[in-house]
Amino acid sequence: CCVLVCFMSLALFFFFFFLGVQAASVYCKDQRGLRDVCSMEYVPHCGSDGVTYPNKCTFCNAFLYVWNKSLHLLRGELA
Repeated sequence: CCVLVCFMSLALFFFFFFLGVQAASVYCKDQRGLRDVCSMEYVPHCGSDGVTYPNKCTFCNAFLYVWNKSLHLLRGELA
């Protein structure tokens, strides 16, 4: 019973995680890499990580950082 509940919880987590990743990847498609500098404009963006980012640039930087790190982990490149 507990194994089934844990499995279902994990499956739902990954479903919503990848749904969010797909939406963010479409939203951030014009920003191909991490930017060294973002403007100071304040147009809040709510992340699925519970963080409110000050603007699209900082939101997309955070998304791209996590996405790139996840790809490296999946490939076994990071310990």
